[in-house]
Amino acid sequence: MTNHAELVQHIVELETCLHQPALRRDQQILEHLLHGEFAEIGRSGQLYNRSEVVDALLGETEQVKIEAENFALSKISEDQVILIYQSFELRQDNVKVRRTLRSSIWQRSEPYGWQLRFHQGTPMKE
Repeated sequence: MTNHAELVQHIVELETCLHQPALRRDQQILEHLLHGEFAEIGRSGQLYNRSEVVDALLGETEQVKIEAENFALSKISEDQVILIYQSFELRQDNVKVRRTLRSSIWQRSEPYGWQLRFHQGTPMKE
């Protein structure tokens, strides 16, 4: 990545890849994008490890599409960034539901490049 805008675009593309129902259930993509020490604190406040998240994603049957907006990326170090944004599901009447403030730490790791190391979702007021 040669500049901040390109890095933001790349990380947002990786993050939103994980929002797509078909890609969320692709084990090869999950193995590539989720760091070996990945952890997540879900909307519920529960802590999940990598294998729990992978198992849950592979077992999803709903076709819910997650929308996201208001992305902000900050560098933690040369090999770590934090992405903060809002996500929601869009009902048929265009009302945003399950609004969530999200933060993701992405880490550059060999041989995969950027991988998701940590993710947290905090419910927002509806």
